[in-house]
Amino acid sequence: MKTQVCLLCGGRSSEHEISLVSASHILHLLRKIPAVTVQILLIDKKGAFFEYQGPDENLADERIFSKRELLSDVYFKPGEKAGYWTENQKGRLSFRPVDIFFPVLHGRYGEDGTVQSLFELMNAPYVGCKVLSSALMMDKEAARRIFSESRIPMTLAVSLLKCEALELPAVEKRIAAAKLNYPLFVKPANAGSSVGITKVHKAEELSEALRLAFSHDEKILSEEGVEGREIELAVLQMDPEGRELLASRPGEIIPGREFYDYEDKYDAGSSSRILIPAELSKDKLEELHDLALRAFRAGGCRGLARVDFFIRSSDEKVLLNEINTMPGFTPISMYPKLIENAGISGQDLMEILLRQSLS
Repeated sequence: MKTQVCLLCGGRSSEHEISLVSASHILHLLRKIPAVTVQILLIDKKGAFFEYQGPDENLADERIFSKRELLSDVYFKPGEKAGYWTENQKGRLSFRPVDIFFPVLHGRYGEDGTVQSLFELMNAPYVGCKVLSSALMMDKEAARRIFSESRIPMTLAVSLLKCEALELPAVEKRIAAAKLNYPLFVKPANAGSSVGITKVHKAEELSEALRLAFSHDEKILSEEGVEGREIELAVLQMDPEGRELLASRPGEIIPGREFYDYEDKYDAGSSSRILIPAELSKDKLEELHDLALRAFRAGGCRGLARVDFFIRSSDEKVLLNEINTMPGFTPISMYPKLIENAGISGQDLMEILLRQSLS
């Protein structure tokens, strides 16, 4: 009997469109596995779920949400066998059993423990981190506490809550107390793909940066700007028990803009460059490898994660930036490229992720 894999994509986050592109690439890889059949659930920007029964090649196109003839409404009933109910245009209900859910969802309402909680309520296997780890790694301020406790070096930062209604002079005072100098970055605590981030060069730019970041989240970080290299490693859990972890050789981002923003990451015409593997000394390779695995374990991660670092130019110190628990899987994304460089094909990667999700 074939394994029923349910792919979820889209979602309410600002990374909705990237999720569709990632899912399209993953679907292509899953179709190569003879023992697997794939069902597709689309989530629109309001959070409604639909079963998609259209052509694979159209999955990355946002216009599929307007093709109602290809979509069926979806309902969940936790407590029953893992799966979901669909309702067709004539109001007929059908149950779709699922063996493994694969949430290809980036950002909030998909990578932050919310949809993982749904799977847990159904007692359903799923790819990726569990609820708590997903939530903690999505919240950059909470993640920093975990990494600090584990003595993993990070950049200096201070968190600010929207409910505090701080006046600008009070914000500047807290930034100064944290020994942050300009330029610095202001970012939402819960967002991905550099959405809502501003590089602030002087105090006069701070107010607008705060406004933008708070439009994405009620908690933000003001973080020191690091002059140096941007390095990323892919970590993959190789066995269901998590005893064997693979950390790829590092890749380096050469931004085409002032920093590696949303357009730089996902625009195929971007002037940014990716170097795989990064040119680093043996000592730095070993340090990054060790820190990536330590961060993965400290965050309680499962399955896969991309671990991002800075190497500061002034002293060559390695600083953890963040962990992404469902990294981009577009054709130009770093994670699949790093895993391929490690000698693991896309099809093999899918089989490993599906296998460990059953643990």
